[in-house]
Amino acid sequence: MEPPLETDQASADTATHNATKRLGLAAKAGLGLIVLSTLLWVALPAIPFLPLSTSQKASLVVAVLVVAEALFLAGVLLAGKEVAKRYRSWLSPRRLWQRLAGKTGTFESKKQGGASKDI
Repeated sequence: MEPPLETDQASADTATHNATKRLGLAAKAGLGLIVLSTLLWVALPAIPFLPLSTSQKASLVVAVLVVAEALFLAGVLLAGKEVAKRYRSWLSPRRLWQRLAGKTGTFESKKQGGASKDI
């Protein structure tokens, strides 16, 4: 009996998963910079509540935005192509809809206009 054939998507996922398992120091540092950038973006809404003058708050917002963007770009450059592909695929709208369809089991059937089926 032959093993089941992998689809192109499954083999691509396996290849990128293997690439991310063996992350080098630069890729790990890149991911760390991306996470730090995200934390700065999350912290932005708290700036208006700081006990600073309006001009200081405005300057701080601009500085945080510039630093967050610079950290993100540096992180992407350090992380590399394989890691960027892997994380981009996780956030792909098409793949997110497929995951949702897999959980509910009715998305594809509604899309095709047929009877409901499990995916």
